[in-house]
Amino acid sequence: MTNPVMFSIELYDSSLDLVEEFLEDRMDEFLDELTEEAEWIWRKFAAESPKLKTSKKTYLDAIKVQRDGNSISMTLDDPHAADLEDGSTPFDLKPGFLRGKQYRVIPLVNNGVTTFRTLVAGAPGWIHPGQDARNLTDDVTSELSENSIGQIFAMVLNRTSI
Repeated sequence: MTNPVMFSIELYDSSLDLVEEFLEDRMDEFLDELTEEAEWIWRKFAAESPKLKTSKKTYLDAIKVQRDGNSISMTLDDPHAADLEDGSTPFDLKPGFLRGKQYRVIPLVNNGVTTFRTLVAGAPGWIHPGQDARNLTDDVTSELSENSIGQIFAMVLNRTSI
């Protein structure tokens, strides 16, 4: 049986202060790098996503990743893009059509009887089915936490030494 090797490390307050100062100096650089990486990954996932079709450009244009102090926010600054991300519930299109500039009431005359087109509530032609959530931000945050954060932190720490 081999004797175990024992190590003893003594850290003095001055050493801890140097480590803390070094990490604080690197933290700004780390957060800047992470902000850029988050935006790059999100745009990459959106551009390659089969979940986005004709609305891909709208979604890509709405992506905003910003750093504020020690926080990084990922937002979509377009309501349609936000609906793509989070999904939307079904809604009745008829009120919107009735308020439109092109709306006209057209009477239908059939055998001398004048009627107006009406639809029963819930008719499929007037109800927008809503949209399923695309949840691309879930994929982005998963990629960041599983792969990018550690790699970026290691890269930033290795740029300079204590």
